[in-house]
Amino acid sequence: MKPTTRARALMLAILLALAAAPPRSAAYALQGDAAAALPAFAVKNLDDAETQSDQLSARRQWLLVYVQPNCKPCEEVFNALRRDDDAQADLSQKVVVIVGGATAEEAGELAEHVTWLPRSAWYADPSRQAAAALSVKGAPTVYGVRQGKVEWELKGTKATPRMLKSILGTWSDG
Repeated sequence: MKPTTRARALMLAILLALAAAPPRSAAYALQGDAAAALPAFAVKNLDDAETQSDQLSARRQWLLVYVQPNCKPCEEVFNALRRDDDAQADLSQKVVVIVGGATAEEAGELAEHVTWLPRSAWYADPSRQAAAALSVKGAPTVYGVRQGKVEWELKGTKATPRMLKSILGTWSDG
């Protein structure tokens, strides 16, 4: 039996509602809706100075994006985060990028290609200390952090850039 137009519209509405909700991570989901504290680790800023994880953002709610050099799926995340409206400046202040396995110089080279994010948003993880603390299995991995707690993680990219943009946009608008 073929679904009616109304049934298809209802299924589409449900799928879009699910896509708009921030993903929950089994890795960080504790009992109930509790979130895990952002683990302690050190990374290097683009001037090669060490920065502790609790100093990465003073924002109440922000995105931690873990990428690697020469990573095509990572470019999709940056494209999904990029906005062409007035909210771009606000969003750029809510994103922290950690480049795994890279020196500060290599992270700086990557930052030059993502011009809408300020240099202050970029960090290097040459020893992969952040990757170990966050249990990163691959790149890209995006974490939703609110008040020092990791509420969700998104591994890889979702099926479509539109879905990814919806998830990330919903979180960053909060």
